Order: sequence, then C-alpha cells, then structure tokens
Amino acid sequence: MITNTVKRRLLKGIGANAYGQLVNAGTQLAGVPILLHFWGAKTYGEWLVLIAIPSYLTMTDIGFTISAANDMTTLVAAKKLENALAVFQSVFALIVVTSSCLFCLVSLVLYLVPNSILQDITPTPPDLSRIVLFVLSLAIICKLFDGLNQAGFRANGEYFIYGFIYSTVALAQQLGVWIAAALGLKLGAASLAVSTVAFVCFIIVSRFLVYRHRWVSYGFRRANFGEIRRLALPAVGNLSIPLAQALSNQGMVIIVGISLGPVSVVTFAALRTIARVVYQLLIGISNAAEPEFASSISETDSEQHLQILFGQIMSASFWLAVPTIIFLNEFGGDILRFWTHGRIKMNTALFVCFLLISLSQMMWNGALSMLRALNQHVAVAGFQALTSMLSLTLSFILLQNTHALSLAGFSLLLGDLLFMQFVVREACQKTDISLKMLVALTVDPRQVARFFKNVS
Repeated sequence: MITNTVKRRLLKGIGANAYGQLVNAGTQLAGVPILLHFWGAKTYGEWLVLIAIPSYLTMTDIGFTISAANDMTTLVAAKKLENALAVFQSVFALIVVTSSCLFCLVSLVLYLVPNSILQDITPTPPDLSRIVLFVLSLAIICKLFDGLNQAGFRANGEYFIYGFIYSTVALAQQLGVWIAAALGLKLGAASLAVSTVAFVCFIIVSRFLVYRHRWVSYGFRRANFGEIRRLALPAVGNLSIPLAQALSNQGMVIIVGISLGPVSVVTFAALRTIARVVYQLLIGISNAAEPEFASSISETDSEQHLQILFGQIMSASFWLAVPTIIFLNEFGGDILRFWTHGRIKMNTALFVCFLLISLSQMMWNGALSMLRALNQHVAVAGFQALTSMLSLTLSFILLQNTHALSLAGFSLLLGDLLFMQFVVREACQKTDISLKMLVALTVDPRQVARFFKNVS
C-alpha cells in the first residue's frame, strides 16, 4: 500500500505542477497576443526561432543532474546523507567544467559563424542574432546549475518547493520579455531580461537550499570522478530525453521556419500550445511521481509498491487526459479565435495531429517517468531520440516538397506512436506487469479513488 506520507507528497507535487502549468499556459496564451501586438508576426516569429536554438545547450551536462536527482533521492531515503553529498558535489564540479567550456565554445562559434548561415535561419540582422543568442546562452548556463538545486530539493522530499520556485522564475522571465516589448524594445532587450532573471534567481535559490538542508553544500571537497563514472550510463540515457524533446519541439520550429517562413512558425506554435495543455497536465502528474518511484526502492516490498504506484499514476493520467482531449477537439477553434483575436487561422488537420500526439503521450509519459526514476531508461531514451530524428527528417522532406504545414504534425505523430509502443513495453517488463493488466489498470477509475482514500 502507498502510505499517506507518500500520497501527501504526491499531492503537493501535483499541486506545484498545476501551478506551473497555469503559469506555462497563462504565459503562452497571454504571450501570443501581447507580442503579436507589440512586435508583429514577423518579429515574434524571429524571437521564437532564436529562443529555440540555445535550448540545445541544456544537454551539455550530459543528463547528469537528472541521474544525480534520482540517485540522491534513493540515498536520502536510505539515510545515506554523506553519499548523497558526494553525488551532489561531484555533479557540481562537472557542471563547473562543462559550463566554462560551453561559454568559450558559444563565444567562438558566434564569432566565427558566417552571416549567410544566420540569415538562412532567420531574417534577423546577423549582428543582432549573435547578441541575442549569446545572451540567451548565458541564461541556459544558469539553468544547468539550477538543475542541481532541483536535485537537492527533490532528494529531500521537497519536489513541490522547487516546482513552485521554478514556475515563478519562468513567470518572471516572461514578464520581463513582455515589459521590454511594451516599452518598444526589441529582441536584444528581451533576451537580456530572460538572462538577468535566471542569474539572480539561481543565486537566491541556491542559498535557500543550503539554508534549509544543512547537509547540502556547494563545493568540491567530496567530489570524485568515481561518482561521475557510476552515473555515466544512466546520464547518457537522460541526454537522449531532452535531446529528443528539443528535436521534436524546437527542432520542428526551426524546420517550419526554414521551409515556410516565420508566419507559419506562429501558426504552428499557437496550435501546438493549445494542444500541449494535455501534455502539461500529464507532466504535472509524472514529475511529481518520479521522486516517489525512486524512493520506492528503499521500501521493504519495493516491487509491489512500485506496481501499485505505477498503476495509479497511469490511471490518473488517463482520466485527466482523455476528457481534456475531447474538450479541445470540440472547442479548439473557438479558443484560437478568442486567444489571437482571429489573427491566426485554424489548421484543422495540424490540430488533430497534435491532439492524437497528446493521446499517445498519455500512454508513455508515466511509463517513461518510472523508468527514468529507476535509471532503467537507457534503451528507451535512445529510441526516443531516434524517433524524433525520424520525424524531423520526414517533416523536412514533406515540407520542402508540399509546403503543407499539417504534414509537420503528421511527422511528429508518426514518431510519437513508434516511441509509445516501445516505452510501454519496456515499462511492463521492468515492473512485471502484462500489457493487458496495465491497460485494465489505466482505464479503471477505482485506481484514482484508491489513491485519494484515507488521505489526511
């Protein structure tokens, strides 16, 4: 059985994630009309393309912060605080080295890259593109360090605290962009606002973590290469996850921009934003469950505990996602017209593809979270990267030959379906649950009722 303590942590985590989804959905829903009004479709499309490019830099820690978070959660649950600190400081040392190399590399690449390449990506003047990309890269470097803050809170059973902080920082960054646009400032000022907020908030949150949990400390005294080597394989698996997500999200934005222009990017991004409400809700559940999956290893009957938790998370995802998909299918066009004041036209075929992707994501999201928490995700993560690259390649070929925006959504759907069948099969094997049993648990509303029973 799942204890009330675990249930309360899960509910707090889901609550923090719900706040995060409100922030994410609210900033995206408000951001489109605000930036369209002050910047126009052309400048806004250029911003979407430019801000997508530095996101790939988040992968330069090679997935170690995620592996560290899962490993530290297991160690703290077992009361092995010295071992957890060794993991924390070892990954901190790695991030210091990689971020220093990253800063030098970004500076060199932006200095040497020809103007012609920058102009192929976006019509923004090349010198301005260099400035914006450099400043946004600094924000990404801060985010690398901030991932270790997340690991610290999560290991101590306080995922919900960091979730609230992270979402508030994201809100502050978006407000900075809007204020810059409202003041008549353009892309350079907006990028500076994003980076400034990221740096200031990282300093504050780091000090708060150390103050709240005295066993945590930033430094190198307990850092050792052995910890890095031990986490290397699951870290490589974690690298594939953000890589695949960046490929399918930001990568597709870049391909649409190159093939069809910045105005089509705005249409693509707007429809995907509406449909991704489902995925954001799913993430709210699975992210809160991931540290509980990791800590379940220390339970006396860990396999049974894991099976029960897995079934209830899948059921909660199903009963949250399906009604939302039905609602969006019915009212998505009305939402788009109200949201953009009719300035963006509905592409029905593209939107249906996005909703079908959400249905596929409902099946694999919780399964991937469980596998990643147990550091049993290497093969799955590699397959996700493979299917994302397949989607991008197919989309580029189709868009270049047909100029039909909806085919970008079809390409993403095909890759997501392939990934879904793979990850669900792996999760069933790791938890010793048959596919038939998993489906039965997923569609059974009593699983959700059992979770909320006797929660105090």
